[in-house]
Amino acid sequence: TVENNNTGVQCIAVSDNNGFSETATFIIQGPLAPPPNLTIVDNEADACSIKLVWSAPFTLDVSGVDPDISTYTICNNITGYYTCSNTSGSGVMEHVFRRPFRYVEFRVSAVNGAGQGSESSVVYKPDNISTNVIFENAT
Repeated sequence: TVENNNTGVQCIAVSDNNGFSETATFIIQGPLAPPPNLTIVDNEADACSIKLVWSAPFTLDVSGVDPDISTYTICNNITGYYTCSNTSGSGVMEHVFRRPFRYVEFRVSAVNGAGQGSESSVVYKPDNISTNVIFENAT
């Protein structure tokens, strides 16, 4: 029995051959680290949208646990409260949003067989926020 974050974990070591060993390596695939390099870039295909891009976090190849990232959870507060959605594939490391007109925080986390990992976050700050809008010749 091993303690991992105050949780008891038991391990049974099995050998593929008939030999015995006094040592064994115990690897635990826990929740994933935050996706690194989360950034916001202009979407070249559509000037009215922005694109979130990130890198995949490191995963362990552990027997019995699917280490591959199955989806990414993407949360934002565009509507004034946080809403979340999932990407459809593990190879997708970008997501497109309509260009917001106010400050917006985006959060991205990876999901695999061990569960949902930690979040990375980035804030979108519009370049040209105008607080005073003047309409001339309005009738």
